[in-house]
Amino acid sequence: MKRKYVALRAIAVILTVLAWIVLILGVLGSILTGVLGADVLTTVDIPGGTFAAITIIVGIIVSVVYFLILLGAAQLIYLLVDVERNTRETAYRLRTSGRVFPEPLEE
Repeated sequence: MKRKYVALRAIAVILTVLAWIVLILGVLGSILTGVLGADVLTTVDIPGGTFAAITIIVGIIVSVVYFLILLGAAQLIYLLVDVERNTRETAYRLRTSGRVFPEPLEE
């Protein structure tokens, strides 16, 4: 059968790749921001350990949430395309198979 919705599949692939990029760069960026921010704060006599911990934890949580949203959107697109394909295949088989359901039993 001919593949339909090629653009939706491409969008799903792009969203999946983007989700992984967001996760990796978000986690690394959060760690880097926390470490560098804590280092800068210690030069002005402000304790940077708390800032670093909060920045790292919040950054990682936000990155994971964005990752899940993007990955979920990609998986939803795949799901909808698969449902359409299965529905089309089922309709085709019902049209071509003659009798679909057995005759009811006579009592």
